[in-house]
This record gives sequence, structure tokens and C-alpha cells, in this order.
Amino acid sequence: MVLNRLSSLRPDTAFMNSVAESPNALWIMFRGGYPLTDKTKGDAIVKLSTAAVRPLLGAENVFGHALFEGVRDKTRVRSLSASRIRGPSVVFLGCDIPDSAEEYKKPATASDLEGVPYMAIAVDTLSRAELASTIRSDWQFCEVRRAASVQDEFDMYLLATARSMLDWNYRMKFCPSCGYRSHSTWAGWRRCCSTLLPGADISGRKPCPSATGLHNTEFPRTDAVVIVATTSTSGHKILLGKKVCYWSLVAGFMEPGETAAQAAAREVWEETGAWPHPSNLMIGYRAVADETQIPRVDIDDELQDARWFTKEEIKAVLAHPRGTTVRKREDSQTGPEDKNVLLDPAFYLPSKSSLSGQLIASWAFEE
Repeated sequence: MVLNRLSSLRPDTAFMNSVAESPNALWIMFRGGYPLTDKTKGDAIVKLSTAAVRPLLGAENVFGHALFEGVRDKTRVRSLSASRIRGPSVVFLGCDIPDSAEEYKKPATASDLEGVPYMAIAVDTLSRAELASTIRSDWQFCEVRRAASVQDEFDMYLLATARSMLDWNYRMKFCPSCGYRSHSTWAGWRRCCSTLLPGADISGRKPCPSATGLHNTEFPRTDAVVIVATTSTSGHKILLGKKVCYWSLVAGFMEPGETAAQAAAREVWEETGAWPHPSNLMIGYRAVADETQIPRVDIDDELQDARWFTKEEIKAVLAHPRGTTVRKREDSQTGPEDKNVLLDPAFYLPSKSSLSGQLIASWAFEE
């Protein structure tokens, strides 16, 4: 099963409204960047029905908001294409396509879809009282890495897409071209300067540069990040850097003009440990270095320490019940009576829900 994002239909207000109002649609809810999960099901993502979410969306159509509430503008302008100006942030994620699906046909309404449409909603602007009738007592907004570590591949894909897009809409509240307010269009996949709305009062302002041409600032950005598993020439040791409370691989953002491989080599040399934001594409690399070289952390001061670790040391920590950062956080949320009497691990590693954790574990176990 795959998720068809139906990107060509995002500007279609009528189609997006039919999807958002569909009784078959499922909604993923976020608050403060944390997804809503079910504690009784091992923190599985809660998928709400349209009926459960509808009272939170407001009286208007979900998409197609004009400048003033209750007004439906009939003009076909891009500032109104599946626009949402009021109420909680909403993003259309896509529709799952069953393996048995026939040849794709462009749908006119949600009833033409073979699979289930998925939506995401951020309820940060709503009070707990407003959410009380929707959220059960055994549900919780769960720390995202903890939630990610227990999802299957498809739900992990939904979680990553939803969190990234909701986070982007939250941060892009103002137009990068002129500084005026911006609003969501294309069902959450594009931001538009609100000076372009029909009826907007722009007296005393110069026209926004985004009014003409295509601008990449209107779309979500994906910043490339490299992360490098550097092993010794013998293959028996791996180089990790310490930042704050755990040891991890060397990572950092690609800079303009660099290839991914050049960025990987530079980050290893600089011994950085910069962790990416939700809108990043992380590119994993393996590298080999001379283990007789003493790691340095004084080049740009991002790491507290750096050293070589053997496979035995890594395996011992990964086998420990509290050896990864996710397990450590889970343990801190339990009461003393729930904790096993165990010695702390020698150090902490990233969980396997992260690329860093995957690369470290695959090296240690020769996968």
C-alpha cells in the first residue's frame, strides 16, 4: 500500500472540500508538534473520523476561504485555490492506494477515490475544553520520536509528512517577499501572501513581489543534511560524537555549491553534530578513517567529545533496556515503582527510529 499525494489536485477547491468532508477520510491530530496516540495500543497513531473532527473546523467549508468569513469568491485566483485562512491548520496528506487498485483515473470528487484519504490537523489554537469531547482519556499527545519508534512503515510515512507540513505552515505565517501576513492554499501545500486576496486593503504598500512569477518561498523547503557513519580502516571501530547527553554520528547541513559527498567529508573533518529540523532530507553516508587519528572537537566547538567505539561497546548499549534516547525518555516518564532496578548503560545512543540509530546498528550487527 502506497500513499498517492494527488499533488495535481491540491489547487482544486471543490475536490479538496469533498475529500475533507468525506465520511471515509481519516484525520491525524497534532498539538505542539506532538501526534495524538492511543496509550492502550502502544502509542499507535489515532486516526479520527471526519465526524469527530468536523466540530473543530468551523462553520465554513474546510477550504476555499475568502478574505471575509462567509464570503465565497467565485474568481479563479491562486490566492483562493483550496485556501484556508481561519481555524486550525489543515493539510491534505494523500490517499492510500490498495495493491489491488486498477489503473489510476483522475477523480472528480472523493467518492471516485479507491482508497482512504488522509488529513492532518493542528489544534494548537484550540483550548482543552474545546477538545474535551473529541479526545478520550486514554489518548495522549506523544513525543514525536517516541511515537515514530512504534509505528509501521505506512503510519511512519503519514506521521513524517503530517508533522513536517503542519510545522512549515506554523512557521510561515508571514510572506518572505514583503513581510505581510500569509495564508495557506493548495490544501496546506502552498503559502500565499494575503495582500493578493481579493478585497485586501493594501493602501500605502508596494505590490508584493510574489504577485508575479513563481517563487520557491511559497512552497515547503527540504534542506539536505548529511550524516556519516565513520568506521576505522579495520572495520572494528566507529567514530561517534557527544552532544549534550548521548553519542551519535557526525551530521550537518549541506552548504550551497556542495555535493552530498563533499558535505559529508567536511562535516567529518569539522566534527559537527548539528541535528536537522523537521523539513530536512537526511542523506546517510559511510566513511573510513584512520583510527590512530585522535578525534578533535576544538575546530568549531559543536561537540563535547568524540571517540572511537568498538562493536562490543555499541552492542552492549543497544541491548540495554534504556540504552537509546527514546527508551531513556520513556523511563523518565514512569514512576519509581515501574522501573526495573538496573544500572544505567555506559552511554546513550540514538534510537533506531532515526537514521543515525539505523546506521550505527547496521554497522555493529553487520547488516
